[in-house]
Amino acid sequence: MKYRILAIGALTLLATASANATVYFDNTSAVSAGSDGPAADATTIMAGSFTAAASDFSSINILLSASNSADGGSALVYLVPDNGSGGSNGLAGAPTTENGLGAFTNFGGAQLVGTILDSSLSASPSLASLWVAPSITTQNNEYWLELAPTAGASLAWSFDSDGSGTGVANQAYINNFAGGNLLPANDTDGAYQFSVETPEPATIAILSGGLVGLGFFRRRKPNKAD
Repeated sequence: MKYRILAIGALTLLATASANATVYFDNTSAVSAGSDGPAADATTIMAGSFTAAASDFSSINILLSASNSADGGSALVYLVPDNGSGGSNGLAGAPTTENGLGAFTNFGGAQLVGTILDSSLSASPSLASLWVAPSITTQNNEYWLELAPTAGASLAWSFDSDGSGTGVANQAYINNFAGGNLLPANDTDGAYQFSVETPEPATIAILSGGLVGLGFFRRRKPNKAD
């Protein structure tokens, strides 16, 4: 009996931990104003910033579409350090660059997160999910999520029209179509739509283990009466 009580208590704590998972950035439910992509405006690099404490995130979900999912294109997804020019925690600076001159195709210290294929997307924006173990050193807990589409890709990254959403304040976005200029993610300019959250798969795995344990103790109960 005491083991069952302990198991139920552990499950309760795990459920509470899962419910308290942190969302660092999320504007995926904001009103969409449009999208940036190579087919639309010759954009070849797109990036948006977010703040996340101590690399505690692992779930990244990006609102994407592709006008031609059969084009064979794709986009590389990177985490890029912030150069700290924002001045303090929670204020976007700018993505780091290898040569210090702002070369837009040469971010420094970037971590490749994964690849998203156009064939996995539809013409309507939908969330593409990636898991990442952050391994970069950045300033002021600021990161940049960068997409670099390949030649011939039609992948497009949606942006909102009002700059609302969790963690959007004081962030920024950048793309080569805007000449590499930083644009504030505010009520005028909006921001690329994505979300960044804390990990939950481990919690789910442990929760499943707890359920198995409960089943074990329940199955052993009749043997005690023998």
